[in-house]
Amino acid sequence: TITPAPSITLVPDGALVPGAYRLTFPDSTTTAIVTVPEGWMGFATGAVGKRDADPEILIVSVAPSGLYPEPCRWKTGPAPLTVGPTVDDLVDAIVASPLMEAGEPTAITVDGHAGTQIEVRMPSDIDFAACEDGYWYPFATDAQVIRPQGPGNIWNMRVLDVAGERLVLMEEYFDETP
Repeated sequence: TITPAPSITLVPDGALVPGAYRLTFPDSTTTAIVTVPEGWMGFATGAVGKRDADPEILIVSVAPSGLYPEPCRWKTGPAPLTVGPTVDDLVDAIVASPLMEAGEPTAITVDGHAGTQIEVRMPSDIDFAACEDGYWYPFATDAQVIRPQGPGNIWNMRVLDVAGERLVLMEEYFDETP
């Protein structure tokens, strides 16, 4: 007799019971499985995190399609610079961007999918109050917004090729995050 594997719940909005959840990627049928500890929250937009941590940490599934040349003027400024569809296209654009400090890209494999891991540090002098709607958006996305949670936010990005589709899993945190 074959016992079916238990289904893993899609990340809901609100407090999460410790365990495994599925994150969806914008405009994709691909999902990622994350396991969260006690005290974490779910965001149906494709994120899990600990917002009451000081400072907070988030794990997000994103699909960036370009970079804003003026992240503070993401609504009325110049159109986003389009980034090609491959892992290397996005990583090369991040490394070349004068808006963020990118670490050394490293080749990785996640669940059999090749990709690149890169740490990206947001500027520590961002004046969110001077930005449109109080947000600084370095990445343009088709279905979801991703933005720093504060000046000096660190993004550990895993950019993967999943069956020819570029997907990004990202951890957001700060130097002080435990």
